[in-house]
Amino acid sequence: MVAIPASCHLDAAMSFRHSITSGLRAFRQAARARGFGASAAKALRILRHEGPVGLTKRLRALTPLPRASRGDPSACLIVTTPHVEWIARMMARILQGHGLRAEVSGDTAGAETYGHVFVLTPQMFKHLPQDFIAFQLEQHVSGRWMTPDYLALLKGARAVMDYSTANIVRLREAGLPLQRLFHVPLSPDPDVAPPQGERQGVLFVGDMSAPRRKHLIAELKTAFPDLRVEVALFGQDLDRALDRAQVILNLHFYEDALLETARIHQARSHGAWVVSETAADQDSHRDVPGVIFARAGDVDALLAGIRQALAAGPAPTIARSDFSGWFDRALLGLEIIDPDTFDDCHPDWPCKLEATPCLCLSLSETPERRAQFLKQHQASQFRIWEGLRASPGWRGAALSYRQMFNRLQAEAIDKAIICEDDVEFPADFDRRFDALRRHLAERNDWDMASGFIADLSPRAKVLDVADVEGMTVVTLNSAVSMVFNIYRRGAMSLLAGWDVNDTDPFTNTIDRRLEAGQLRVVTTLPFLVRHRDDSASTLREFGNDKYQSEIAATEKLLAEKVSAYRQKI
Repeated sequence: MVAIPASCHLDAAMSFRHSITSGLRAFRQAARARGFGASAAKALRILRHEGPVGLTKRLRALTPLPRASRGDPSACLIVTTPHVEWIARMMARILQGHGLRAEVSGDTAGAETYGHVFVLTPQMFKHLPQDFIAFQLEQHVSGRWMTPDYLALLKGARAVMDYSTANIVRLREAGLPLQRLFHVPLSPDPDVAPPQGERQGVLFVGDMSAPRRKHLIAELKTAFPDLRVEVALFGQDLDRALDRAQVILNLHFYEDALLETARIHQARSHGAWVVSETAADQDSHRDVPGVIFARAGDVDALLAGIRQALAAGPAPTIARSDFSGWFDRALLGLEIIDPDTFDDCHPDWPCKLEATPCLCLSLSETPERRAQFLKQHQASQFRIWEGLRASPGWRGAALSYRQMFNRLQAEAIDKAIICEDDVEFPADFDRRFDALRRHLAERNDWDMASGFIADLSPRAKVLDVADVEGMTVVTLNSAVSMVFNIYRRGAMSLLAGWDVNDTDPFTNTIDRRLEAGQLRVVTTLPFLVRHRDDSASTLREFGNDKYQSEIAATEKLLAEKVSAYRQKI
């Protein structure tokens, strides 16, 4: 039997007492905002199902990210290694476009004088400043870099940007919180102007220590003896080489590698064709203009791709570059720019709108949730709406809806179906939804139709009850949930006006604003959709299964209100 040191018992006791006191502080804060009765009922439900630690976690989820603690807040330093300097230059131009001072450096000297320090490939630098923002560019499949020490380094960063959602899943598994992770996919640099003129030959640039690369290059050189291989080409020398080559060859260092998007988009920035092996995350890169994919490790397929590119003439021009939108989305989440700046710079983010849009709010940083949503056949009717980020997470959700509804209003769209990616469509959804829409088409006395209500207020009033094609349709004076709704102009206007300056987490979350709006809300009993209980919450540190008791209580309360209404009429 192993004895437990007394210090461990003491630590556990202290941790428990800390949880209790933190929970009491959370309750006092809630009571001031929502009243003692409502707060007490909510706190008791949380304590019963999640304990004191659960209450503490709820409060912790409402706290913002740490901000830069020193330096000039209008000054940014971007620290980079030579092989990804082109990304640093793009970042600097975007920051300068926002009126910030941005400089690119090969070391961290003087970093303490800058309010924001971005470090690309941070594992390559011995000394890192406090509160640095990491731009992570390694692959999670690599044991060479994804070591415990490297993960510990990233955990110490103010935030981590990553080009790959597969990497982000790995970082979250390693313990980095979603709140500090930002997906910033790469794309070509739109400001590079390749010189006009003839291009020649095939070029490979990269580390040749990998046996698989050595083998593939040796095989390819039998057909293309002039294939140029460069292992240490950086800066202007690399720019000139990319400007002159007809084809850039991309070969993986690792088996089952992710796509080397940094190398590929740099080559495309300079106007070259790219012939690349397919990657483990190929589904995320099905159609990249100017890139010809060949099955990984297949020499004949690579040869065919090279011949195709050499015979094709100039590579397609770059129609657009999305990097600035994604980078600005991260800057918004870090409060380096404000929401109005983001909206002004990206008026079409994240996509164009259709006449009667069906949109699904989702975050690329939670690809598991998105994949669950996309497996449902109803998902084909929806367009993914990439949500904005803010700290705490509830503000990111509210900003996303504010932006979405302002876009809908600006384009004079008077109705929209909007869901979140943790919606679950029951087997009878299509039949019941069609029946509800037929019913709504005959009425003009509603602002919103809610497919699901998460937390019905005891003060909510039933305004009408109708039997429609075998289901109960209820009209209420309020509702709380954004999981699946049909919005009309009254509801859109209310949510478009969400106050970005109100930081009260008990009264100004987007669903509480919805509840306070005194809208006429139509719903069904039982609810039209469900809330997936196997999805991780994007707002708190637990799964959606923790909500199930509240949902059951809401359905029970609504049934009681409907029964009471029927008895009165």
